[in-house]
Amino acid sequence: MYISTFIMNKIIVPHGITDFTHSIQTNKLDLLFGIYVSNILLSPILEPIYNPLLYVGSIIHFKKDIQNPFLFVETLRQIHLHGKTNRSMCILYLFMLFIHIPNHYKEHLWHMKQQKWLNGISILFMMGISSYFYPIHKPYIRFIKSFVLSHIIYNEIGI
Repeated sequence: MYISTFIMNKIIVPHGITDFTHSIQTNKLDLLFGIYVSNILLSPILEPIYNPLLYVGSIIHFKKDIQNPFLFVETLRQIHLHGKTNRSMCILYLFMLFIHIPNHYKEHLWHMKQQKWLNGISILFMMGISSYFYPIHKPYIRFIKSFVLSHIIYNEIGI
């Protein structure tokens, strides 16, 4: 449990803050906030379809990382459907740790180098916020899903 909490709080969640620093450096802060605010405000309406939206969004988002993201996401979905959530989370963590997040930082390195302090402070801030709120209580799950979907949307249209 501790290892998965550490991975989530210190590695997976903080990688998304690069959306914020990217939007500042590319004058797309209004687009970023529009996406995030819209998803948060629409979260009560979108909640019943968040899982399919995240499924499709993940396939689109992971296309930069692997040849056939559909097979990867489908594998996770099948494992999860058959009640093997620990195995699916392990596969997801390994994928995020060794493929997606390194690729994400590699793609964002150009702007992270330009604003080292802003990125460093932002990442540390997200580590702290994530550690404070994780594990996530059920009422907040839809907000987390809205943030993940916002991250996917911004990375697909904002960059």
